[in-house]
Amino acid sequence: MVKVRIVKKDGLIISLEISGHANGGQYGQDLVCAGVSCVAIGLANALDRLADECCTIAVTENLVSIRVLNSEKTIQTILQTGIIQFQTIEEKFPENIKIHITEV
Repeated sequence: MVKVRIVKKDGLIISLEISGHANGGQYGQDLVCAGVSCVAIGLANALDRLADECCTIAVTENLVSIRVLNSEKTIQTILQTGIIQFQTIEEKFPENIKIHITEV
């Protein structure tokens, strides 16, 4: 299962982690995993290209981790867009992806 962990403070996203595998099909044919991967990497690339030095971004084999350093409106909009995309996938494939939101 893919786990999307979102941490908010005062209503603003301060971190986002995407990890795990969807197990929605055979290796190389898992469309849920492919969709999640596209959203996660696209989100990381958008933050890197459109909001330079706003976040620390780490991408490894099984983890995309984003830590917000500067919570400008543009950054929050980009992050919210990614979350909406993950929620759309979760609505269709709840057995393969779970989103957890924590307020600190």
